[in-house]
Amino acid sequence: MKNAVIIITMFVLSIGFVFSQDSLIMYNGRHFKGKILEFNKNNTAFRVQYQKKNTLKTKVFLKEDVFALYYKDSIEKILYSPIITDEEPFTVSDMKSLIGGENLARYHYHPRWATICGAVTGAGGICLGYLGLTVPAAYVAVAAVVPVKAIHKKYFPPEKVNDKLYIEGFRHEAKRKKLLNAAIGGASGVVVLGTILAILTNKYYIR
Repeated sequence: MKNAVIIITMFVLSIGFVFSQDSLIMYNGRHFKGKILEFNKNNTAFRVQYQKKNTLKTKVFLKEDVFALYYKDSIEKILYSPIITDEEPFTVSDMKSLIGGENLARYHYHPRWATICGAVTGAGGICLGYLGLTVPAAYVAVAAVVPVKAIHKKYFPPEKVNDKLYIEGFRHEAKRKKLLNAAIGGASGVVVLGTILAILTNKYYIR
């Protein structure tokens, strides 16, 4: 009975944490949901408490990396301010579109094919010896040139089809993820097949 009470209490507390969260949006499209605890004394950094894998963690964010804060009581605080020295400074609305596109790509664009192709080129390249290591590198270079389709039927908002900044933000983050996946896949292919060949070769010579 005592254990049941503890479990129920923790469940209620976790529900309360989820439904009473603040949000912090960064310039790279990443967002954190939790509780904004405070500024530091110089108002240059935030301390935010958030939940990850059923554990409460606290993270410090520099003010210069944060675009906006959204408090649980619906109060919005935009930290971005246009740079006057820029010829055509982005407005707050422009930045919202750009970061919104980055946010979409960061959490919904998953180029698994880039990882698979990278692994195949890495594994295939190692069969050619040391020069074969250029094969996965070449694939990453090709992946960098091939443009990302910005409009995806599954998750791209129809109302953002003509929003150039939103699309630009999406492409920028999607390209970063695609190249990262290609590089990870290539490295994995080299390591896995290289390890297998090394083991087989070792067994052959031992015999």
